[in-house]
Amino acid sequence: MVVDNSIVVLENIYRHQQMGKDRWRAAADGAREVWGAVLASTLTTVAVFLPIIFIQERAAQLFRDIAIAVSSAIAVSLIVAITVIPSMSARLLTLSKMHKDRDGEGTRLGRFANIISSIVDYINARNVRRIAFVLGIVAVTVGLSFALLPPSEYLPNGNQNFVFGFMLPPPGYNIDEMIDVAESVESQFKPMWEAPDDEAKSMPGGGIDNFFFVAFANQAFMGMRSRDAARAAELVPVANGALFSVPGAIGFANQASLFARGFAGTRSVKIDITGPDLPQVLQIAGRVFGKVSEVLPGSSSRPIPGLDLGNPEVRIHPDRARAADVGFTAFDIGMSVNSLVDGMKVSDYFHNGREIDLLIKGGDKWTRHTQDIAQLPLATPYGRVITLGDVA
Repeated sequence: MVVDNSIVVLENIYRHQQMGKDRWRAAADGAREVWGAVLASTLTTVAVFLPIIFIQERAAQLFRDIAIAVSSAIAVSLIVAITVIPSMSARLLTLSKMHKDRDGEGTRLGRFANIISSIVDYINARNVRRIAFVLGIVAVTVGLSFALLPPSEYLPNGNQNFVFGFMLPPPGYNIDEMIDVAESVESQFKPMWEAPDDEAKSMPGGGIDNFFFVAFANQAFMGMRSRDAARAAELVPVANGALFSVPGAIGFANQASLFARGFAGTRSVKIDITGPDLPQVLQIAGRVFGKVSEVLPGSSSRPIPGLDLGNPEVRIHPDRARAADVGFTAFDIGMSVNSLVDGMKVSDYFHNGREIDLLIKGGDKWTRHTQDIAQLPLATPYGRVITLGDVA
């Protein structure tokens, strides 16, 4: 698109030279004749890209720079086409002898065309050559694609004005202790949102505009926005320092990525550790947790569940013989219990460009008491309804 305007003007100037005009007259007449069409073409292109500049929020971070670059380049190409191209054509452009020689024989272009024709004839002479040539093009294309493939992390994080922190408190913390933790963390940030604008400019992020801290069973999280949207990343080390100040807690904070869905998005790496001996599993998990920051510097680690024995668990042992009688397998039992108790994703729903997970989950009444889990209803493949206690 950038060179189109110059091509149109240059070809028209050349056409006027072929009509017998001198270089200066051909340059003036050729540019004057097509400048209106070139202007209209440029304006239609700019009209497509220019409105993108006024898009807000995330889409603006993705496309605004591109819109500015394309619109500016097209506009400059119009100026070059109606000023630089005619001036240089009047001084440098000479009429080629090619148009006087219909076949082009004896010219460089004619010789080049003959070489290409002979190569094409040679390839098409035999089926083996044609197949080999096609396969060679495919191999070269695939090879170049892999060689030029960008790294998986080539997309930028963006500069979203939101810092999110997550914390796993020590096991056994009750509500009162969590309130103390929240007040302690909040007190470290309070001066940053209470400071006047002049004083806040010297603080990380230019001060804090919004802040929240939420705590519930066995975990807590917080979030904040900076007053200066361009300096949100400065709040990350401050947030990490506040989370690490809680004795025995595991926490981390980072700036939300523009391309992430959820907290970790597509940049997360999940490591599952299983084994028959729970204390040994926890010991290995602790070592892995400590090694992650060494292997991936600057990363954030989150153990799910925590690295302690304070998380209650109910184990369900299937009776394989009785399950087989009703058409169930251990896998079917596990999937059914997981759906009823914890919820299971069954589909996606898109609303206003956002992807929302659709979950199926049983009522809270089934998990209010441990002994109620045995009464969970299960539908068998034969159309009967039994309870979990019948097969586990």
